[in-house]
Amino acid sequence: MSDEYIVFHINGSPDKDLVGTSVINSLKEANPSKKIVVVTHSPEVWIHNPDVYRVYKHGATPYFYKDFIEDKKTRVLALDPYLTSDYIYKKKHLAEIWCDLIETKYNNSLPKIYLTQREEEVAWHLSKTDEKLAIIQPFETYGYPNLVTTWTKDLPFDVVQKVVNAMRSAGYLIIQIKNENQPTFVGAQPIALNLRLTMATIKYTEKRLFVDSFAMQTATAFRLPSVVTWTTSLPKLKGYKMHENIFAKIDTKMKEKMDEYSPVFDVTGQLAAQNIDMSNAFSSDEIIKKLKI
Repeated sequence: MSDEYIVFHINGSPDKDLVGTSVINSLKEANPSKKIVVVTHSPEVWIHNPDVYRVYKHGATPYFYKDFIEDKKTRVLALDPYLTSDYIYKKKHLAEIWCDLIETKYNNSLPKIYLTQREEEVAWHLSKTDEKLAIIQPFETYGYPNLVTTWTKDLPFDVVQKVVNAMRSAGYLIIQIKNENQPTFVGAQPIALNLRLTMATIKYTEKRLFVDSFAMQTATAFRLPSVVTWTTSLPKLKGYKMHENIFAKIDTKMKEKMDEYSPVFDVTGQLAAQNIDMSNAFSSDEIIKKLKI
């Protein structure tokens, strides 16, 4: 009997892939005899995942049709959960929405990361310091390429700087996850590692402050409670109860703007044109209290 395959196609940033690992776990549990092939922008997330037979990067799929499609009864799942009513109306968690979309029962699994021994060793050695180690991701690093920050997700600069100052005063060495266009906070050190080692480093930190991001999903995979801030999205949709979730404080006018904004469909024009002042939406004192520093 020839092998039977399921092709699972993902568009998006690594945080979506990390949610996808829990979806794949549910899919594999329901289809133990089938081999799952993932096509994604972030194959690094899937390395050594036992639920996956092969993983390919978008644009690098030689002989894919011949190997997995031609003369086979392959099930192709190229469906985007972001383009569903349940996601747009924030009815339930992304993983459950995704499982519904591919007609698979969600088994309530969390994101999964499988590190190699070498990756563990490198991250462990990098974390060895005389100071306690903290890590922050206050800005979306895989968002809109022409914007340094975006009000729909990112923390206000001044708020983060006060948190960094408090962390430094408490004796923490602070690592900042950022892209090359984003500012580095005074007292923080930008991390310059590949995605795998960045995720591995998160495992060895004592304090963590994230926006809705791949770093938050990574901490979830390692079962590491973190402080996570939310603006236009909700923990119900993409977060987890293990974290200290902090919600933006918004007035009526801001709420109206947010209700109009959809990250899925460009219904309000360019994001930059819809910029909202979020400087008072979060309290540095509240974040510091939640971090317990």
